[in-house]
Amino acid sequence: MRYIAVGLAFGCAWAAIQYLRGEMTALPQLAAPVLLCGAFGALLWGLRWALVRLVGRRRRP
Repeated sequence: MRYIAVGLAFGCAWAAIQYLRGEMTALPQLAAPVLLCGAFGALLWGLRWALVRLVGRRRRP
């Protein structure tokens, strides 16, 4: 779950920087980077979970 939290935090920081620079001002524009980074974090978490399960299954006799 920390991958998702890190992704969301990175997305929030990215959106905040874009807002402060004046490049994005609408809420949907600001929500997009947060959701995309959160989704990427979820993807990484899912891949890690699958690999841990796969490796754990291969090590069992």
